Amino acid sequence: MSGSLRRHLASVSCYAEAISVLIAGPTTVRGLSDESGLAYNACRKFVATLYRRRLVRIAAWEQDSIGRWTIAAYAWGEGKDVKRPPGLTPTQRSQRMRDRVKAMQHAIAIAGPNAGLSGGRRPSA
Repeated sequence: MSGSLRRHLASVSCYAEAISVLIAGPTTVRGLSDESGLAYNACRKFVATLYRRRLVRIAAWEQDSIGRWTIAAYAWGEGKDVKRPPGLTPTQRSQRMRDRVKAMQHAIAIAGPNAGLSGGRRPSA
């Protein structure tokens, strides 16, 4: 068996694994990449093609690292996409920021203003 045919068969099995993961339930592009062994960009393009042909749908939304609902979880099958949950209002975002600042000020008050600092000097070697 030639090298190019071996690589092609490995690629085909990865795509077959990707389809089986999508059939099993909702998964993100990152999760699909981890499960199938395909590169992230290959999975992204594969899912985009399946989505355009209406073979997959958005089954859920996940939050990113800062709490926004930006990560779509896809599932095999036709149907309507799940609507994205509403984001935080400006008032809620401001309240979160005030809470974080208050928690930080409380931690500094407990630990002391110079806790963990060496007076701006570097330790001598």
